[in-house]
Amino acid sequence: MRPAIFGRRRVEEFAQHLDSADAPITAADQDPSLAVARALQAQADDFAPAPSAQFSTELRAVLMAAAQRHGVGTGAVLDEPTELLPLGVVRRPRRRGLRTSLRSRRTRAAVIAGLAVGTLAVSGISLASGSALPGDALYGVKRSSEDARLALAGSDRDRGVLYLQFARTRMREAGDSGGDSDLFDMMDHETEQGTALLTKAALVQHSAAVLDPLLQFVADQQRDLNALAARSAHGHRLAAQSIDLLSRVSNRIVAVRAAVGCHAAFTDDGSVLGPTVSAC
Repeated sequence: MRPAIFGRRRVEEFAQHLDSADAPITAADQDPSLAVARALQAQADDFAPAPSAQFSTELRAVLMAAAQRHGVGTGAVLDEPTELLPLGVVRRPRRRGLRTSLRSRRTRAAVIAGLAVGTLAVSGISLASGSALPGDALYGVKRSSEDARLALAGSDRDRGVLYLQFARTRMREAGDSGGDSDLFDMMDHETEQGTALLTKAALVQHSAAVLDPLLQFVADQQRDLNALAARSAHGHRLAAQSIDLLSRVSNRIVAVRAAVGCHAAFTDDGSVLGPTVSAC
C-alpha cells in the first residue's frame, strides 16, 4: 500500500493547482483531480465579477477538505494476498484492486469537480442576486446568502454587525420598491438583533468601542428614514415605527456606554435591545 504521505502530497498538489494555473503537472503525477484543478483555473477568467479573496480562501478550504475526505491521491492496492493452492500451485494476486481504485479515483474526481463547479455557480448566483427585490426570482437566494453569512460569523460582535448591514440593505430595498411594510418589519427585526448582540458584546468585553458600528448605523439609518418619510404620507407612515425604534436604540447606547464606563451590573433578560443595565 502506498504510504499516507504520498496521498497527502497529491492533496497538496491539488491545492497548488487551485491557487495557480502555472503549477506544472508532471508525467509521474497524472491524476484526474489535478486535471480538474487545471481546468477550473483555465476557466477562472470567464467568471465575472472576480471572486473576493475571502471567497477564494473558503473555496480552497472546502476543496481541500473534500480531497482529504474522499482520499484523492491514494494509490492502488492489491486486495488479495498471495495464495498457496493445492499441489503447490501458486496463484498470482489479482489486480481487481487496481481497477476498482481507478474507478474510485474517477468517481472522487467527479465529486470534487461537481463540488467546485457547484460552489462557483452558487457564488455567481449570490452575486447576481445582490440587487434583487422582494418578488424577484433571486430574492430568496439573496436572503439565504445572508443566513449563511450569519452562520459563518465567528462571534456575537460579527453577527451584530452583519444584522446591521442587512437592516441597511432592507432600507435600500424599501426605497427602491416604493415602500413595502414587510421590508420595514424585517428591517426593524434586524435592527433589534444587531443592537442586542452588540450591546451584550460591549458589556461582556467592557469595551464601548464595540458600539461604534451601532452608532454609525443609527446616524445613517435615521438620515435615510427621514428622507423616505419626507417623500409622501405613505412613506411617513411606514417610517414612523422604525424612527421610533432608532430613538430607543440611541437611548440604549447611552445607557450601555455609561454601564461599561463604571462596570455596572447587567441582566440578560431577553430584551429585544439587549441586556438591561443597572444604574452606576
